Amino acid sequence: MTPYAWTLTSGWVVRVHDPAEWSIFCEIFVSGEYDEAIRFALAAPRPDDNFYFLDLGANHGLFTLHLLDRAKHLHLPGPFHGLLVEAAQANCPLLEKNLAQIPPAYATLEIRHAAVGSREPFVELWHDGASHTTHSVLAPFVRSGEAAERVPTLDLADATRSWPRLDLVKIDIEGAEGALLENFSAVLEKTSVLSVELHPHLCDPAKIRAQLEAHGFAVHHLLGKVTSAELVMTCVKKSLLR
Repeated sequence: MTPYAWTLTSGWVVRVHDPAEWSIFCEIFVSGEYDEAIRFALAAPRPDDNFYFLDLGANHGLFTLHLLDRAKHLHLPGPFHGLLVEAAQANCPLLEKNLAQIPPAYATLEIRHAAVGSREPFVELWHDGASHTTHSVLAPFVRSGEAAERVPTLDLADATRSWPRLDLVKIDIEGAEGALLENFSAVLEKTSVLSVELHPHLCDPAKIRAQLEAHGFAVHHLLGKVTSAELVMTCVKKSLLR
């Protein structure tokens, strides 16, 4: 596939290199899977102009580009502070290239090659050879493949300890969402808005909803994908809805 490029209103460029990336582009920029979470998080009151966010399962960085492009469009001054975590090493070079166009004065972005969710120091990452978008620590998630990569895990509580809050957390980690929510309650406590992609054949959405409600969240928006059984759940701290 010949790479295609689209210039955002901010002047930053999104490049699409293959059909799998085209699918992600459409989910984020056309279908707007995360638009409600981004809209709410950017509009929510904050004690200062700083904005802290996590992009877990960053892939090639399209969610972060969309978030920062919307912020520029709204003339929000920043600075933005982002931690982007991607488990598949093969995705990291393009992730870094896409985000190199963001001025450091506007957004301080840290990219970490790691897996999140597990408390073990390393996990085996399973790959679907047909797509760079399908990597999971759950072997049944991929149609065919092998545990091709031993990946270090990241303790999110430690990684965000110096941040006073998390204004937005996006989670798309291919079936490990439940483990993350169960193992890192400290991260949930300091999060205002959270958007998580759920895979009902690998997790219990009702249980995850109950976990989030126990940490003070309310489900603000629920989007079912047309092309799959996956759900995108946007949750907001109840204190922000009063």
